Amino acid sequence: MFVFLLICFSISVEAEELLLKMPGVKPTKEDEYICHAMDLKNETVFITGFQPKANASHAHHILIHSCVEPGSIKSFWNCLEMKIKDTRPVCKSGEKLIYSWAMNASGFRLPKDVSIMIGKSIGKQYLVIQSHYKHVDYFREPNSEPDESGIILKIQHKPTKKLAGLYLLATDGSIPGHSTVFMEAACSYTGGIVLHPFAYRVHTHSLGKLVSGYVVHRKNWTEIGKKSPQEEQMFYPVKGNVIIQPGDSLAARCVMENKGDKLVRIGSTRNDEMCNFYIYYWVNRADSAQIYDDKNQICFTQGWPDYKWDNFIDPSKIPVTAAMLPGSNEAFKEMINNMNNDEKEMDKLMSDELNEIYDDFDNSFIDLPNHKKFENVEDEFF
Repeated sequence: MFVFLLICFSISVEAEELLLKMPGVKPTKEDEYICHAMDLKNETVFITGFQPKANASHAHHILIHSCVEPGSIKSFWNCLEMKIKDTRPVCKSGEKLIYSWAMNASGFRLPKDVSIMIGKSIGKQYLVIQSHYKHVDYFREPNSEPDESGIILKIQHKPTKKLAGLYLLATDGSIPGHSTVFMEAACSYTGGIVLHPFAYRVHTHSLGKLVSGYVVHRKNWTEIGKKSPQEEQMFYPVKGNVIIQPGDSLAARCVMENKGDKLVRIGSTRNDEMCNFYIYYWVNRADSAQIYDDKNQICFTQGWPDYKWDNFIDPSKIPVTAAMLPGSNEAFKEMINNMNNDEKEMDKLMSDELNEIYDDFDNSFIDLPNHKKFENVEDEFF
């Protein structure tokens, strides 16, 4: 539930900036997800940068999506995509993630001659901002100010030579109490165009110690980037001339350390965890169809304990640095505390419930690749 405040809100797409913000909302329950849509009408614009106007004490994280059709025509709506009454999806159709922000991350500027195209010319005329309110104490009396968290989009109307896409690697899974586990994802890139990664971002909640991402070409691993998710969760530049070629694999690992007594699952609330590795890449404008190839935008696996890199490759081939923080010579090691019967039963129940959710929603919180829904096919990876 949340309180409605009527606030006049208008945006001119003729300016060099667009302010996409929440229209004055006051969440009343912890872990609310609220969405608001902007209609670009007949415009086509090219986003060249993002400047947050948000505070992590108000919004835990913010996502920006482009849509063919938004999840609701209301000024704002509850958009936690689970089985909750009065919940609507982020988008009814054509959803594509284009930006993510958390933990007071700084702004981000795309490289020269690279932009994200949105609007009429590609049939995605709506932008939707989705804000997760982890805590709501700030919005209770006497602090009664509504939230207008948002992102300033740096735009231009002149097309750029290159266009950017966003690739996400993520996992399901669970972390037993008093354990350190590796949550891992890997998928083959089956597109026909060479991708040029230029930035990456990591995201977990409090249990994450390290997130790393790689491109694997003919069994040779090249680091895209790695970072502690407890640092500023901004987009960082990819170092060196890294490319992703047809037939390569993309892989990501999250090192999770649970010092508590209870099992923690991947999920959307403050009590859950997440394991996400984002990759911004560019292609030439003539190859822009690649950006909308749904089979090559998201890689999702079951995560620990059901999915492991070790299932598909000789562990000796995995870089030891995939478990080392930048600048460290000491690698994290998996240490598993055996789950008791209650934890195993709870893990099974929650896994069954999550599978039902994925079956019910075409646009789930993290979409699953159509051809890899909870399947392990050894020949596809590495």
